[in-house]
Amino acid sequence: MKLLTSLVFCSLLLGVCHGGFFSFIGEAFQ
Repeated sequence: MKLLTSLVFCSLLLGVCHGGFFSFIGEAFQ
């Protein structure tokens, strides 16, 4: 479970850095 959490956290972190993933999340909540 901890591995999965780490993977998700890394994905979010990379997403924020690149902006693409963050934009995707923003679109999803809209």
